[in-house]
Amino acid sequence: TSGAKAFSDHAGAPTDRAIADNESGLFELQKSQRTELPAMQQLLDANIRIIELSESLGVKSYIFCPCMVYGKGEGFGNQVSIQTVAIVSTAKATGRVRDLNKSDEAAWPVCHVVDNALLYIAILRTILSSGDCGHGRNGFYLASSGRVAWKDVYASISTALSKRGLIEASGVYPADDDFLARMAEALNSPKEMVAPQLSGECTFAAKYGYEIGWRPSFQPEHILEAMDDEVDLILASNSDKSERTQKKGAF
Repeated sequence: TSGAKAFSDHAGAPTDRAIADNESGLFELQKSQRTELPAMQQLLDANIRIIELSESLGVKSYIFCPCMVYGKGEGFGNQVSIQTVAIVSTAKATGRVRDLNKSDEAAWPVCHVVDNALLYIAILRTILSSGDCGHGRNGFYLASSGRVAWKDVYASISTALSKRGLIEASGVYPADDDFLARMAEALNSPKEMVAPQLSGECTFAAKYGYEIGWRPSFQPEHILEAMDDEVDLILASNSDKSERTQKKGAF
Protein backbone atom coordinates (compact mmCIF):
# COMPACT_ATOMS: atom_id res chain seq x y z
CA THR A 1 0.00 0.00 0.00
CA SER A 2 1.40 3.36 -1.08
CA GLY A 3 -0.64 6.54 -1.55
CA ALA A 4 -2.11 8.84 -4.18
CA LYS A 5 0.32 11.50 -2.94
CA ALA A 6 2.97 9.69 -4.98
CA PHE A 7 1.17 11.05 -8.05
CA SER A 8 0.60 14.58 -6.71
CA ASP A 9 2.37 17.92 -6.95
CA HIS A 10 3.89 17.23 -3.52
CA ALA A 11 5.87 14.39 -5.13
CA GLY A 12 6.74 16.20 -8.34
CA ALA A 13 4.10 14.54 -10.52
CA PRO A 14 2.62 16.46 -13.47
CA THR A 15 -0.79 17.97 -12.74
CA ASP A 16 -1.60 19.47 -16.14
CA ARG A 17 -3.32 16.27 -17.27
CA ALA A 18 -5.11 13.26 -15.84
CA ILE A 19 -2.81 10.37 -14.94
CA ALA A 20 -4.68 7.08 -15.31
CA ASP A 21 -3.55 4.23 -13.08
CA ASN A 22 -3.59 1.85 -16.07
CA GLU A 23 -1.52 3.94 -18.46
CA SER A 24 1.90 2.69 -19.50
CA GLY A 25 4.98 4.45 -18.25
CA LEU A 26 3.96 5.05 -14.62
CA PHE A 27 7.04 3.25 -13.34
CA GLU A 28 9.25 5.49 -15.46
CA LEU A 29 7.27 8.54 -14.35
CA GLN A 30 7.74 7.67 -10.68
CA LYS A 31 11.44 7.09 -11.25
CA SER A 32 11.81 10.51 -12.87
CA GLN A 33 9.91 12.45 -10.19
CA ARG A 34 11.86 14.61 -7.77
CA THR A 35 10.72 16.47 -4.67
CA GLU A 36 12.47 18.53 -2.01
CA LEU A 37 10.34 16.87 0.68
CA PRO A 38 12.32 13.91 2.10
CA ALA A 39 9.22 12.00 3.22
CA MET A 40 7.69 12.26 -0.22
CA GLN A 41 10.92 11.19 -1.92
CA GLN A 42 10.99 8.16 0.39
CA LEU A 43 7.49 7.29 -0.80
CA LEU A 44 8.60 7.42 -4.44
CA ASP A 45 11.76 5.44 -3.72
CA ALA A 46 9.77 2.77 -1.89
CA ASN A 47 7.47 2.27 -4.88
CA ILE A 48 10.45 1.86 -7.20
CA ARG A 49 12.28 -0.50 -4.83
CA ILE A 50 9.23 -2.73 -4.46
CA ILE A 51 8.88 -3.12 -8.21
CA GLU A 52 12.56 -3.65 -8.88
CA LEU A 53 12.93 -6.14 -6.02
CA SER A 54 9.89 -8.13 -7.12
CA GLU A 55 11.30 -8.31 -10.64
CA SER A 56 14.65 -9.54 -9.35
CA LEU A 57 12.91 -12.26 -7.32
CA GLY A 58 10.57 -13.28 -10.11
CA VAL A 59 7.40 -12.42 -8.19
CA LYS A 60 4.51 -10.10 -9.04
CA SER A 61 3.96 -6.85 -7.17
CA TYR A 62 0.81 -4.76 -6.88
CA ILE A 63 0.93 -1.21 -5.51
CA PHE A 64 -2.35 0.09 -4.12
CA CYS A 65 -2.57 3.88 -3.80
CA PRO A 66 -5.37 5.05 -1.47
CA CYS A 67 -6.57 8.62 -1.97
CA MET A 68 -8.72 10.71 0.39
CA VAL A 69 -10.68 7.91 2.05
CA TYR A 70 -13.72 8.68 4.18
CA GLY A 71 -16.35 6.75 6.09
CA LYS A 72 -16.08 4.41 9.07
CA GLY A 73 -13.79 1.46 8.60
CA GLU A 74 -15.26 -1.91 9.52
CA GLY A 75 -12.00 -3.66 10.41
CA PHE A 76 -10.13 -4.08 13.69
CA GLY A 77 -7.54 -1.39 12.92
CA ASN A 78 -7.98 2.31 12.30
CA GLN A 79 -11.57 3.23 11.53
CA VAL A 80 -10.87 6.81 10.43
CA SER A 81 -8.77 8.06 7.53
CA ILE A 82 -5.93 10.60 7.60
CA GLN A 83 -6.57 13.79 5.63
CA THR A 84 -9.96 14.66 7.11
CA VAL A 85 -8.44 14.16 10.57
CA ALA A 86 -5.62 16.59 9.77
CA ILE A 87 -8.09 19.26 8.64
CA VAL A 88 -10.13 18.88 11.82
CA SER A 89 -7.03 18.94 14.03
CA THR A 90 -5.59 22.10 12.49
CA ALA A 91 -8.96 23.86 12.43
CA LYS A 92 -9.43 23.27 16.15
CA ALA A 93 -5.88 24.45 16.83
CA THR A 94 -6.20 27.70 14.86
CA GLY A 95 -9.90 28.39 15.39
CA ARG A 96 -10.72 28.18 11.69
CA VAL A 97 -10.39 25.90 8.70
CA ARG A 98 -7.31 26.97 6.76
CA ASP A 99 -6.59 26.62 3.04
CA LEU A 100 -2.97 26.08 1.97
CA ASN A 101 -3.67 25.52 -1.71
CA LYS A 102 -2.24 27.80 -4.36
CA SER A 103 -5.41 27.60 -6.46
CA ASP A 104 -9.14 27.54 -5.75
CA GLU A 105 -9.36 24.75 -8.32
CA ALA A 106 -7.05 22.39 -6.42
CA ALA A 107 -8.69 18.97 -6.16
CA TRP A 108 -7.97 15.45 -4.94
CA PRO A 109 -9.39 11.99 -5.73
CA VAL A 110 -11.74 10.64 -3.07
CA CYS A 111 -13.14 7.24 -2.17
CA HIS A 112 -15.54 5.80 0.39
CA VAL A 113 -13.83 3.24 2.62
CA VAL A 114 -16.16 0.48 1.39
CA ASP A 115 -15.29 1.13 -2.25
CA ASN A 116 -11.62 1.27 -1.27
CA ALA A 117 -11.83 -2.16 0.36
CA LEU A 118 -13.77 -3.59 -2.58
CA LEU A 119 -10.93 -2.79 -4.97
CA TYR A 120 -8.52 -4.73 -2.75
CA ILE A 121 -10.95 -7.64 -2.94
CA ALA A 122 -11.32 -7.33 -6.71
CA ILE A 123 -7.54 -7.44 -7.15
CA LEU A 124 -7.21 -10.49 -4.89
CA ARG A 125 -10.08 -12.25 -6.62
CA THR A 126 -8.49 -11.66 -10.01
CA ILE A 127 -5.09 -12.86 -8.82
CA LEU A 128 -6.52 -16.04 -7.26
CA SER A 129 -8.60 -16.82 -10.33
CA SER A 130 -5.47 -16.53 -12.50
CA GLY A 131 -7.04 -13.64 -14.36
CA ASP A 132 -5.17 -10.95 -16.22
CA CYS A 133 -4.28 -8.34 -13.62
CA GLY A 134 -1.63 -5.68 -14.18
CA HIS A 135 1.42 -6.06 -11.96
CA GLY A 136 4.98 -4.83 -11.52
CA ARG A 137 5.69 -1.79 -13.67
CA ASN A 138 2.05 -1.88 -14.76
CA GLY A 139 0.62 -2.61 -11.33
CA PHE A 140 -0.40 0.71 -9.76
CA TYR A 141 -4.02 0.76 -8.53
CA LEU A 142 -6.24 3.62 -7.35
CA ALA A 143 -9.72 3.31 -5.87
CA SER A 144 -11.63 6.52 -6.57
CA SER A 145 -14.90 7.59 -8.13
CA GLY A 146 -13.49 11.01 -9.02
CA ARG A 147 -12.00 14.22 -7.66
CA VAL A 148 -13.43 16.84 -5.31
CA ALA A 149 -12.19 20.40 -4.82
CA TRP A 150 -10.43 21.00 -1.53
CA LYS A 151 -12.39 24.21 -1.03
CA ASP A 152 -15.60 22.19 -0.93
CA VAL A 153 -14.14 19.68 1.52
CA TYR A 154 -12.92 22.53 3.73
CA ALA A 155 -16.30 24.26 3.62
CA SER A 156 -18.13 21.09 4.62
CA ILE A 157 -15.79 20.47 7.54
CA SER A 158 -16.02 24.11 8.61
CA THR A 159 -19.81 23.91 8.68
CA ALA A 160 -19.70 20.75 10.78
CA LEU A 161 -17.18 22.15 13.27
CA SER A 162 -18.92 25.51 13.53
CA LYS A 163 -22.24 23.82 14.25
CA ARG A 164 -20.59 22.06 17.18
CA GLY A 165 -18.97 25.25 18.47
CA LEU A 166 -15.45 23.88 17.96
CA ILE A 167 -14.05 26.75 15.88
CA GLU A 168 -14.22 30.52 16.22
CA ALA A 169 -15.72 31.23 12.81
CA SER A 170 -17.17 29.28 9.92
CA GLY A 171 -15.80 29.62 6.42
CA VAL A 172 -12.38 28.92 4.94
CA TYR A 173 -9.39 31.18 5.59
CA PRO A 174 -5.79 31.53 4.38
CA ALA A 175 -2.87 30.64 6.62
CA ASP A 176 0.13 32.91 7.12
CA ASP A 177 3.40 31.66 8.57
CA ASP A 178 2.23 32.05 12.17
CA PHE A 179 -0.87 29.96 11.53
CA LEU A 180 1.22 27.44 9.62
CA ALA A 181 3.41 27.03 12.69
CA ARG A 182 0.34 26.39 14.85
CA MET A 183 -0.95 23.88 12.33
CA ALA A 184 2.40 22.10 12.35
CA GLU A 185 2.33 21.94 16.13
CA ALA A 186 -1.16 20.45 16.07
CA LEU A 187 0.04 17.75 13.68
CA ASN A 188 3.38 17.24 15.44
CA SER A 189 4.91 17.87 12.06
CA PRO A 190 7.54 20.09 10.41
CA LYS A 191 5.96 23.13 8.77
CA GLU A 192 6.91 21.97 5.30
CA MET A 193 4.94 18.75 5.83
CA VAL A 194 1.65 20.41 6.77
CA ALA A 195 0.52 21.09 3.20
CA PRO A 196 1.01 17.48 2.02
CA GLN A 197 -1.32 16.31 4.77
CA LEU A 198 -4.32 18.48 3.89
CA SER A 199 -3.93 20.14 0.49
CA GLY A 200 -2.45 19.75 -2.97
CA GLU A 201 -3.21 18.84 -6.56
CA CYS A 202 -3.57 15.22 -7.63
CA THR A 203 -4.90 14.19 -11.04
CA PHE A 204 -4.48 10.44 -10.53
CA ALA A 205 -7.52 8.65 -11.99
CA ALA A 206 -8.90 5.16 -11.38
CA LYS A 207 -9.17 2.98 -14.50
CA TYR A 208 -7.66 -0.41 -13.66
CA GLY A 209 -10.40 -1.35 -11.23
CA TYR A 210 -13.06 -1.07 -13.91
CA GLU A 211 -11.12 -3.55 -16.04
CA ILE A 212 -11.38 -6.23 -13.34
CA GLY A 213 -15.01 -5.71 -12.38
CA TRP A 214 -14.73 -3.08 -9.64
CA ARG A 215 -17.43 -0.39 -9.52
CA PRO A 216 -17.69 2.37 -6.88
CA SER A 217 -21.00 2.67 -5.08
CA PHE A 218 -20.45 6.27 -3.98
CA GLN A 219 -19.96 9.24 -6.30
CA PRO A 220 -17.25 11.79 -5.39
CA GLU A 221 -19.75 14.40 -4.19
CA HIS A 222 -20.94 11.97 -1.52
CA ILE A 223 -17.97 12.91 0.66
CA LEU A 224 -19.47 16.39 1.05
CA GLU A 225 -22.85 14.98 2.03
CA ALA A 226 -21.19 12.64 4.52
CA MET A 227 -18.82 15.15 6.10
CA ASP A 228 -21.03 15.90 9.10
CA ASP A 229 -20.97 12.21 10.01
CA GLU A 230 -17.24 12.09 9.26
CA VAL A 231 -16.56 14.87 11.76
CA ASP A 232 -18.67 13.06 14.34
CA LEU A 233 -16.65 9.93 13.72
CA ILE A 234 -13.35 11.78 14.12
CA LEU A 235 -14.45 13.44 17.35
CA ALA A 236 -16.01 10.28 18.81
CA SER A 237 -12.95 8.18 18.06
CA ASN A 238 -10.64 10.87 19.43
CA SER A 239 -8.65 10.52 16.22
CA ASP A 240 -7.75 14.18 15.88
CA LYS A 241 -4.49 13.58 17.70
CA SER A 242 -1.20 14.66 16.21
CA GLU A 243 0.47 11.42 17.29
CA ARG A 244 -1.90 9.36 15.15
CA THR A 245 -1.14 11.35 12.03
CA GLN A 246 2.57 10.79 12.50
CA LYS A 247 2.57 7.18 13.70
CA LYS A 248 0.09 5.88 11.16
CA GLY A 249 1.53 7.89 8.30
CA ALA A 250 -0.04 10.67 6.31
CA PHE A 251 1.24 9.61 2.93
